[in-house]
Amino acid sequence: MFHTSKEPLVSYDLFNVIGQYPDKLLKIYQDNKIIESENMHIDIYLYTSLIVLISLPLVL
Repeated sequence: MFHTSKEPLVSYDLFNVIGQYPDKLLKIYQDNKIIESENMHIDIYLYTSLIVLISLPLVL
């Protein structure tokens, strides 16, 4: 999500990215924005999935 002091919000959805380099996904949008501003704020949300492995003793 890109925030500027004068322009509306610009956002790109990078969920369900296929491929090795998610940043390449931005190149497929026809409305790529050039933001000219002295005051710009970029929000980057990073998510991970938690995998829990449980090891139980084997009882014979």
